[in-house]
Amino acid sequence: SMIRALMYIEEAALEDESVQRKGVIFINYNGNNPTFGQFDRHLIGQWASSTKGCMPIRVSAIYILQIPTLFVVLLNLLKYLLGARLAKRLLIIPGSNEKCLTRLEKRGIAKELLPIEIGGKLMLDQEEWVRERMQAGK
Repeated sequence: SMIRALMYIEEAALEDESVQRKGVIFINYNGNNPTFGQFDRHLIGQWASSTKGCMPIRVSAIYILQIPTLFVVLLNLLKYLLGARLAKRLLIIPGSNEKCLTRLEKRGIAKELLPIEIGGKLMLDQEEWVRERMQAGK
């Protein structure tokens, strides 16, 4: 399930001591024109509950990129589900990829650390990452 996949990624991140100290940053990107159907409120609620109560992970920030104005209602729901502490760390960044990159860079996240899909320079290969983890017995 998606929740199990997210929890596995969080567990993998926790293997790094700097992540344990500094926390993680989640960046949500659904393309330039996300649809209402792409936002699964039930999944968001499950993830928020597991992150708040079960996972010993520190969330430094949650960035949601290029969200249409229509989804502001969903964001209020999301903030409620996250709780006050995580809601303060939620930032919506509307606009083009370039505007998003500029705002992320102002927050200390360089293009070299962001995936190509959002205009960054990092080429992600999820299949290779999973293969490496499987070979390492994780």
